[in-house]
Amino acid sequence: MEEYLPIIFKVVGIGLGLGLTWLVGMVIAKFKFSKKEAEAIKALQAGVTNTYNNYVRDAKLGAKMTPDQKKKARQLAIEHATGLLKGPALKFFLAMWSSRKEQIIESVISKFKKDAK
Repeated sequence: MEEYLPIIFKVVGIGLGLGLTWLVGMVIAKFKFSKKEAEAIKALQAGVTNTYNNYVRDAKLGAKMTPDQKKKARQLAIEHATGLLKGPALKFFLAMWSSRKEQIIESVISKFKKDAK
């Protein structure tokens, strides 16, 4: 059974990513965000998914994540998101991020976790 765990984790990660992408699409459609707002939110969602697949999943194998690991995971998600954005969307993201960063990241993470259940 243990030899199947890496495959199971990858399938679950892909499923979570797809579900979160769908959820973000629904939120964007419901609130009718501008193109740059939608692009910034999608980039952050991609950053959270990427961080989960490449860092969080491995960090959680042994035990719960420490506060330092959680902080690093958030930073990795932000770095991934800013790496995806250019021009007005990047400026919007950085402005939005500086004023409401904790609220935004908690919202995206909680939606990601809710989608996982």
